This record gives sequence, C-alpha cells and structure tokens, in this order.
Amino acid sequence: MESVIWGYVLTGPGRPSRETQLKVMGYVGADLGNGGTVWEDDLPARATRPQSQLHERNFLLGNLSAGDRVHFASLLCLGVSPQDVDWMLDQLKRKGATVIIHEGIREIDPADDRTGVLEEFEKARRAMHVRRSRAKKRESE
Repeated sequence: MESVIWGYVLTGPGRPSRETQLKVMGYVGADLGNGGTVWEDDLPARATRPQSQLHERNFLLGNLSAGDRVHFASLLCLGVSPQDVDWMLDQLKRKGATVIIHEGIREIDPADDRTGVLEEFEKARRAMHVRRSRAKKRESE
C-alpha cells in the first residue's frame, strides 16, 4: 500500500496564518481539494480539552496508516500544550506515521525520541506568549 501525504492546519493566535499553512501543504503535495488530505482546526478561545475540541485532528488520526507522512507548518501547529503535543506525537507514533515540521525543517520518525521536540515546542510557545503580551502592551500605551 502506498503511503499518503497528509497535512494538518491549526489556526489561532501565534500560529502561522491559514494561507501560509495551506501554501506549505500545497508545496509538499498534500491534496487541498474538498475531501483531500489536509485537515483543519481553528483553535477555540479556551482550548481546555484539545483532544476532544480539535475534531479534524482526530479525523486525521483515524485515517492514518503506517508509513504515511503528516506535515505541519510549525511546531505550534502540533497542539496547544506540551502535554497535548506529547499526546499527538504518541498517537502519530502508534499509527506508524512520520511527522514533518516545516518551520526549522524537522522529520520525526515513529521510533524517534520526542523529548527534544517537546522542549522546542515549549520554547516556541513561551516566545509566542511574550510576543502577544508585548503587542498588547504597545496597543494600550
């Protein structure tokens, strides 16, 4: 069975724009058409239960097969917290899928250790919060 090129788009504060993410998915050959291989979620204002709130991500996980490749535009598109990203990477590993993160170009095979990825995600998340906080301060001045 031939592997499939999948894409996942997670839009929300601090993440790349939807247009940018879709452009990345088009470059890698994911099917952008209706019923294609790109799944999209919009991050809820309070993502307290991402494993149940990100419905399209769950549909993506349900459609994966061993050997498939899943593309993400950035680390921040993997999830909302280190715990959520760890869960997502574990689900992808269980399916036997390879993860490709385009910001910083990183490939994570199912057998790879994900500790470094989780640390990088937390750094990126902190930096995103600092940028947003500084922007709010500038707006209120």
